[in-house]
Amino acid sequence: MSKKEFLELLDKYLAGNASPVEEQFLFDVYQQIEDKYEWETPELETLDLLEHKLIERFKQSMQPSDVIAVPEKKEIPRFPFNIRGIFQIAASVLLLLSVTTGYWIYHNTNTSPKTSKIFVNQDSNDLITHANNTSGAEKIIFPDNSSVDLAAGSKVVYNKKFSGSLRQVYLTGEGFFQVTKNHAKPFIVYTDKLVAKVLGTSFIVKSGEHNMMASVLVKTGKVSVYKTNEFTAENAKPELTGGVIVLPNHLADLNGKAELEKKLPNSPEMLKRQPAKNFDFDNTPIDTVFSRLQDTYGITILYDKEKLNSCSLSVNMGKEDFYQKLDVICRTINASYLVRDGNVLVSGPGCAN
Repeated sequence: MSKKEFLELLDKYLAGNASPVEEQFLFDVYQQIEDKYEWETPELETLDLLEHKLIERFKQSMQPSDVIAVPEKKEIPRFPFNIRGIFQIAASVLLLLSVTTGYWIYHNTNTSPKTSKIFVNQDSNDLITHANNTSGAEKIIFPDNSSVDLAAGSKVVYNKKFSGSLRQVYLTGEGFFQVTKNHAKPFIVYTDKLVAKVLGTSFIVKSGEHNMMASVLVKTGKVSVYKTNEFTAENAKPELTGGVIVLPNHLADLNGKAELEKKLPNSPEMLKRQPAKNFDFDNTPIDTVFSRLQDTYGITILYDKEKLNSCSLSVNMGKEDFYQKLDVICRTINASYLVRDGNVLVSGPGCAN
């Protein structure tokens, strides 16, 4: 982005035409500049002192202005500072240089303080940032031949060499990862809210920077999931210890209360393709029925065997999904079920002999 383009973006904001993404960008650039010039002493060389004074004026301009009023006919979203003052000061060459530097820090380095912590001690020239600005998914191939199908509007940051003892990726948005197995070198996906660690598997990660909801859905293999603020160097070791262990057809979900829960997806998929006739039952013991369902979907079904083992099932099922099959079974044996911690709990009075 050139200086001219940056000023045009400021002008666009003042006119109330900036998109939410552009508004957030302006705020982030400001934040980078403020962090960069947080000095404790004004004892600088002449040029730096001049720039320091301009920045002090910059900070003063962040205070609400009693002189400039926002037109009542059109409500303009407000940042927590007076951007009109910034626009005026931006006319000076030195501050424009500072803004340009702030933009470069924001857009070309690790993109955020969070990624700086992840890729510490790594050469910034080795970092690749890829944003999917298309309307569909894009496949990104990592140095170890692992890949991610990056959803539209999502972004990843990673080291082009995957050097060191870890394979690390920072994700914003959504991606379907297929990871090449390497038991000595964990593959770790960091997001704003969750961290997923695997040795080799496939899974879907969803997380937005400004959305409390986040989840990791496992397709194959095993994934260890942590809350980002609880992930430590000890957790980064190859062993899948700590966190929430998630298996195929299960997900770890960070709900609105910032609690990590293990759940089932809305539409569990068959882990083992079965002929339709495998779900045709003719006076089949309920234990056999539940075992076949568990084996096909990888979902544990818990029930009181003393009560329900007297039940049998005679029904033909084929194209029904997991929950539809479960509904048919429970209705037939006069039982009910609920999902808790990624398991299905079935209860009922049993069947008459």
